[in-house]
Amino acid sequence: HPFGEDIKKQTRAAAAGGVTTMLGIVKVTRMRGKYKEITEPGDVVSYKDVFPEARAMIEADGHVDVGLTFAVQSDQHAEEIPFYAQEYGVTSYKFYLGYKNPTPWTCRIGLPSRWDDGTLFEAMENIARIDGTALFHAENQEVVRILEARLRAEGKNDMAAWSARSPGYLESYHVKTVGHFAEVLGATIYAVHVNTAEGMAEVINQRGRGVRIAAECTPQHLMLTTDDERALGNALVLHPPIRNMRDQTALWKGIDENQVQVIGTDDVPGTREELGKRLGEHECWKGKSGMVGVETVFPLMLSEGHHKRGIPLTRIVELCSYNAAKTFGLHPRKGTLEVGADADINVVDLEKRVTITAERLHNGSDFTVFEGREVRGWPVLTFLRGQLVAKEGEPVGGKHGRYLKRGPTIHVA
Repeated sequence: HPFGEDIKKQTRAAAAGGVTTMLGIVKVTRMRGKYKEITEPGDVVSYKDVFPEARAMIEADGHVDVGLTFAVQSDQHAEEIPFYAQEYGVTSYKFYLGYKNPTPWTCRIGLPSRWDDGTLFEAMENIARIDGTALFHAENQEVVRILEARLRAEGKNDMAAWSARSPGYLESYHVKTVGHFAEVLGATIYAVHVNTAEGMAEVINQRGRGVRIAAECTPQHLMLTTDDERALGNALVLHPPIRNMRDQTALWKGIDENQVQVIGTDDVPGTREELGKRLGEHECWKGKSGMVGVETVFPLMLSEGHHKRGIPLTRIVELCSYNAAKTFGLHPRKGTLEVGADADINVVDLEKRVTITAERLHNGSDFTVFEGREVRGWPVLTFLRGQLVAKEGEPVGGKHGRYLKRGPTIHVA
């Protein structure tokens, strides 16, 4: 979708779900008002060429505050990181490690350029210099290519096959390799949407080696397994895949033992038609990755984490707000109620029961992987800098959002 359209819809959805600050991961190829369905290598320009337009759209149509994480897609991006930090306040950068070589799929999602570990090395070197954070998607797609071909040849096409094409050791592989660069360069790193027991174990191993690493998990990996295919079909096609109960148990254990620092969403909006996720369709090879989650992340963590599992509310707030504000250079302006901080407040009715449906959400998608799930605990008032921006799950008021320049990372041990 065009960048401006996503800003309008997703920031309204965020407010309705009690989220006052969105930290969006953006690609240089997708930051203009005009949308190009299939991107090309020539579209990978400097962020200097697109940032002013993107910032204007945020401040014209954002319903909540927005900070940006730039995807590093070229040597030029790696070289310009100090400039982006100084001028735009961008102190976090993401690496799509599995997509270094363009394919029709990567061109469709805005990643048409070719880059290598030299790009990663130089970028992480500069990220260390600005005291920023290097985010990375850990999933070795070069090996996935081989495993997927074997599964297709065997006629396997369910959600278990989608998971088997990308086993846990391919997640731990990237955690280990990026961890090695972080150790050499002194960089802080952040593993997005950790989803396997092997990946979680390697995060813990890297932390034991002294690497400054934060781990993020998502509600979909904490609350869904491949068994949910019976009800949801190929709506469960996601990158990284939904896993089994063994992996899910390891993630919750990581939360219980303070090895997980942040709950994220990996929110990629789209309709069933756009993503090939038709009702009743179960074949994984016919679907494309994507789902919405910003509006439901906090209610799901209240319901599943606090009410069902007994996780203290203070820990839920750490995972969903406080730790993210520190990691992404927003503390103490965000993530706290200290004197001088923004008056961002999410008022929750802990006993309110709501059944999640696509119809009640505000993101423009016609499906949610949590369709029909009842949650206990729902935001009833959302304040941004003291202004009411949502009431009883509905966005209210004008467009209050601002673009957020950010400072250095404060590592959360």
